[in-house]
Amino acid sequence: MGLADQGQLPNNPQHPFTPTLNVSAWEQELASEPDASFLLSGIKEGFKIVDVDNQSLNPAEVEVEHYRSATSQPALVEKQLRTALVQGHYEMVENKPTLVSALGAIPKSDGNVRLIHDCSNPSGKALDDYAEKINVRYQKVRRATSYLMQGCYFAKINLKSAYRSVGLHPSQFQSTGLK
Repeated sequence: MGLADQGQLPNNPQHPFTPTLNVSAWEQELASEPDASFLLSGIKEGFKIVDVDNQSLNPAEVEVEHYRSATSQPALVEKQLRTALVQGHYEMVENKPTLVSALGAIPKSDGNVRLIHDCSNPSGKALDDYAEKINVRYQKVRRATSYLMQGCYFAKINLKSAYRSVGLHPSQFQSTGLK
């Protein structure tokens, strides 16, 4: 029996999309960027990862079973999902999404798990297969190290919450389901 069946998860109908980022700060920061319009639209309304208007890209109905890493430790997984729901990172829906992806759970040193929402399976029908492929070029480590000097200080930054700060457009929810 899942959490929803037990009545332990909130139904959180907060949409239309509510941005969690400071939009005016991003408008100033991105003012001279060539992709400002695209980025600001995503920040304000949530990003679109699948073109739902393009019929050739609309995903077929798919449901993938969770990985053993998630099913073998249900209490830890449910705890993480409950927290994510309360924080608004996931939302309960009434109708089954078109794409229901697998969930994995990677053990962490503090005894918790890191949830992995795997959008790469099954091959040919996964969310990743419907997303537009864009080639990007990352900075090289050599460039980063060119800024280092003797006596530099460093700090470790926990990006756990940063990955959840940019939302999805509500039109994308049918393609990003979990069970």
